Amino acid sequence: MTPVHEFVSVRCPFDRVPAYLATHFAKAGGTLEEAVLPMRLQLGDLVVEHGIRIGLRRREGYPGYAFADIAWEAERGGPFPAFTGTLSAADEGAGFCRLDLDGAYSPPLGPAGAAFDAVLGKRIAQATVGDLLLRLKTVCEEAYAAERGSEAPSH
Repeated sequence: MTPVHEFVSVRCPFDRVPAYLATHFAKAGGTLEEAVLPMRLQLGDLVVEHGIRIGLRRREGYPGYAFADIAWEAERGGPFPAFTGTLSAADEGAGFCRLDLDGAYSPPLGPAGAAFDAVLGKRIAQATVGDLLLRLKTVCEEAYAAERGSEAPSH
């Protein structure tokens, strides 16, 4: 298993994140527990998108934090790793929160996949997870801005 950790600061209260993500997943035709979302992989100028079957299972948090177990796999299979981990939202005060995505994946394709992961795959995985977090940030910030009747900040 190869570990991955990414985080991003988001302009919305941490306790609103689960509702915003539930709405986003519903718009994609699913639920927090299971939805199909596009995953984006960028290698220089080459952009590859494929669907992932993603699910969140909310866990008990503690004051100032919201947690969910998160897992995804390629919707139609292929040479893409499956991921399991934790998505958390932590209160940063003043209407901001921090989204953290911690987890791990197993490179596909056995020894050849492990070799690819050591050379380039981990950087691709890190960038892909970062892209997903930025898209979740946008979802939350736009929903929070709409709730407050203001414009979302530009990125």
